[in-house]
Amino acid sequence: VNATGRDEAAAGGGADGSGGESMGNPYAGLGPPDAHTKVAVEALSAILRDPSISAHHLAAATALTAIFERLRTHALPFVATALPLLIGCVRTAEVHQRDAALERIVAFVRTVGLPVRPFLRALLQLVDESWAGCQLHAIGLVEALAGALGEFARAPLQSLAPKLLTVLHLDASDGRAPTLRALRALRNL
Repeated sequence: VNATGRDEAAAGGGADGSGGESMGNPYAGLGPPDAHTKVAVEALSAILRDPSISAHHLAAATALTAIFERLRTHALPFVATALPLLIGCVRTAEVHQRDAALERIVAFVRTVGLPVRPFLRALLQLVDESWAGCQLHAIGLVEALAGALGEFARAPLQSLAPKLLTVLHLDASDGRAPTLRALRALRNL
């Protein structure tokens, strides 16, 4: 307890004056999800479930993904709740927001890894639905799934090989970003 009557440990202030943060990663000391994390995930999930506030879905998806990026494996209990909502966010997003919403799922898959395996079928369906309008991020999702799921994804993702090869043949964009992503995805397969 300091001179003001506050408990420094509870307030996040360590004896070294660092605020409880490590030098390189301010989130390194985070442990399992606490009540605040659960409340935040539940509140963001409620926003994503409510179609009347769809204008805020992308912001909620971004915040939800940020929670997973910060907590990593400690956020795994929330995967079954969050991922279907994020998939729904992409499906219901306005055309101009669909890329960003799909990009959030790519980040989510890269962060969470193997625990997305039960959702592979839904994610592959999302790739098919998004291929025409959001090809770069759809390829990014294939790449993320291949990297996250390894052998578990090889057979289901091989069905996408013809689409990826078509990208190699037809891509004439500056910088050939779709081609580069398709090559990385094929390499991971």
